[in-house]
Amino acid sequence: MTDETEKTRRASDKVQNDIDALIAAENDPKQRALMIVLQSINRSLIANTLATQGIQIDAEHTRKDLATHLVNFQAHAVNEEAIMNKGKGAWWILSAALALAQGFAIYAWRESRAEIDAMQAQAQSALILHEKMINRIETLEKAK
Repeated sequence: MTDETEKTRRASDKVQNDIDALIAAENDPKQRALMIVLQSINRSLIANTLATQGIQIDAEHTRKDLATHLVNFQAHAVNEEAIMNKGKGAWWILSAALALAQGFAIYAWRESRAEIDAMQAQAQSALILHEKMINRIETLEKAK
C-alpha cells in the first residue's frame, strides 16, 4: 500500500468507529436497524473500492509486463528475421558457388573429352597409316 492509501484507510477507520458509536447511541430500534444496514452497505462499498484499486494496480503491473514482453518479443522477432535473412543470403551464395563449380566441372569434362577424342582420332589415323605401311611392305616382299 502507498502512504496515501494508508492515510485514507486510517481516516476511514476513525469515521467507521464514529459511526459505530452513533449507532450504539441510537435509542430508536428502527433507526438503529436502518443505520446498521446503511453501515453494512457502506462497508461493502469501501471493500469493493479497495478491491477495485487492487485490481487496477494489478492491471497496471500486467500492462507494464505485457509492454515489456512486447518490446522483448519485437526485438527477438527482429533478431530472428536478421538470422533468417543471413541464412537466405548464405543459401544464395552456396547455390551460386555450387552452380559455378558445376559449370567449371562441365567445362573441364568437355575439354578433356575433346582432347581424348582428338587423341583417339590421331591414334586411329596412325593405326590406319601403320596398316597401310604393313600392307605396302607385304606387297613389296611378295613381289621380290
